[in-house]
Amino acid sequence: MRNNRRYPTFLTVVMTALVFGASMAMGLLTAGPGGPTAACASERRPDLATFTTPPDGWKTTGAPATVTGEALFEVINGGAEIYLQTGFRQARFATLQSPEDLAINLEIYEMTDPEAARSIFSRKSGDTGVKAPYGQDARLEAYYLNFWRGRYQITIAGYKATPEILAAIRTLAATVDKRLQGD
Repeated sequence: MRNNRRYPTFLTVVMTALVFGASMAMGLLTAGPGGPTAACASERRPDLATFTTPPDGWKTTGAPATVTGEALFEVINGGAEIYLQTGFRQARFATLQSPEDLAINLEIYEMTDPEAARSIFSRKSGDTGVKAPYGQDARLEAYYLNFWRGRYQITIAGYKATPEILAAIRTLAATVDKRLQGD
């Protein structure tokens, strides 16, 4: 009987130690080399709306969408799995209209880190296309552009391969790239 009285106390101490120890361990594991303050800063989620705000003279057609997690499958069914496996956080999708009434789709994918963004960029663009002066690397194809900067992978696409569409894509890419540099 003597042991039965101590058992609840012993169990309480052990459970408290396990819960407290697990919490501390998780905090240290997620903190990374910069410590807990760096972990909190790195978890800061930007408002992707600032990156997809239309440049002067442009307008948004329809409501932009922001998706997180498995909701990505609803937007890019067939390609979402690669994003999720690589380190997907969130994405913002918008259709913008240029001053010349050209519709351009803008997709900004926030990944967990720059390596994940670079990996997605490499898979999407490969070695094809013409190198372009946006982000840390960019490739311009017939009617779309892929680039990455930091933890973001960006795709900007028109509906046709016309000089006007390519000019609008370049204008939008320069605007988005400049905004991303501040993040």
